[in-house]
Amino acid sequence: MNRDSIAPTGASWGDRDAVRPQPLRVGVLIADDSDNVRDRLAASLSGVRGVSLAGLARDGDEAIDLFHTVAPSIVILDIRMPGRSGLAVLEEIKRVRPATFVIVCTNYALAPYRARAQDLGADLFVSKSLEFDRIPTVVEDWVNRLQQDVAGGSRSP
Repeated sequence: MNRDSIAPTGASWGDRDAVRPQPLRVGVLIADDSDNVRDRLAASLSGVRGVSLAGLARDGDEAIDLFHTVAPSIVILDIRMPGRSGLAVLEEIKRVRPATFVIVCTNYALAPYRARAQDLGADLFVSKSLEFDRIPTVVEDWVNRLQQDVAGGSRSP
């Protein structure tokens, strides 16, 4: 058997890039009833290395469906959406896949909402009006942590 017969499809053994592992891509699901917010979040995350947009949901029911279909590592949720609330979505996500990193991003950043989100397992709670711009940095930090964990063999996204 010659070496080219077992090389990756479309590559020869002289093509080192063809056999290098691909960098980890972390899927992000964005759930918000505002087209503007979804578009702004998607645009702000498009420049984050290692992130791929797993889906955009307009309401809580669509968020749950997409979560089960695409299994994202990160979910960004609004609290008040048609159908199931963001808190109900958060509860389902943490019940099914507790390791999912969930950011609750809302205009209703009141203490009772924050406390309930934290009780349900939210990893971060941010005010849209005050902390929206933090989200890409937080996502990038989390992606870097996941990549280091995978490289070290401690977990998969």
